Amino acid sequence: MDARADRTAPRTRRRSRHDARVGASAVAIAVVAVVAAVAGVASFAAYPRLELAWGIAEIALAATIVCLAGAPFVGAGARLGVGGQDRAAAEGLDD
Repeated sequence: MDARADRTAPRTRRRSRHDARVGASAVAIAVVAVVAAVAGVASFAAYPRLELAWGIAEIALAATIVCLAGAPFVGAGARLGVGGQDRAAAEGLDD
């Protein structure tokens, strides 16, 4: 008997409601990185001497990337786990 006959077809995973938020954040970070590279922001040279550009543009770029990375976790639709009245009951606050 063929060993492949016992295998079942792989099951597809349902998409989470968070997948679109995380995907949009990843695309936004990639776009910001490409635009920054084309504009010459945050230049870096490792040879012959380690040099890293550090100014207002680089600080703004770093802050933008951090904000975009946290964006999927902001807002009512991003709530993970227990929320609302269930949270109060879980914490014993429903007296």
